[in-house]
Amino acid sequence: MKTTANWLRILPVCAALTAVSWGMPTQARAQVAHPETPVFADPIAGAWNCFIPPAGGAPGFADIKNIHVGGTQSEIDNAAPPSQESPTVGTWTKTGHRTYSQKAYQMSWDPNGNFLGLWHYTGPMTLSPSLNELSVEGTATLVDGNGNVVISFQFTASCTRL
Repeated sequence: MKTTANWLRILPVCAALTAVSWGMPTQARAQVAHPETPVFADPIAGAWNCFIPPAGGAPGFADIKNIHVGGTQSEIDNAAPPSQESPTVGTWTKTGHRTYSQKAYQMSWDPNGNFLGLWHYTGPMTLSPSLNELSVEGTATLVDGNGNVVISFQFTASCTRL
């Protein structure tokens, strides 16, 4: 008797949940991604292999840029030993057809472990018509712990989709 009473209480709840789920759009129920076909909300999203030529007294270096769905980005590079720089993190915004802007930040230390400051990278990014090449133009600015600009210079980057 007690078991039947419990089922009679549970049954209306299950029926209500089923009715609500029938009214939901298919996308809200489940999204299935296939490993061979990544899901991107914008053509800039993905992983990029970039080369930054010499600028501002720094040698050229390689950079792996990951542009994430939702407007964030992360990068790693070989400009300095890992003990002297953090990964780069930031945001991107769509500004037009295949055009974007970025704001990214990276901490920097000297070889003795003293904090040098925070790099600010800003500027436009342009995606090629093939969607497999990305051009970056920007400004790199190092700001010390007191908010003083240490150095600022223009840079470019040429990227290909990984």
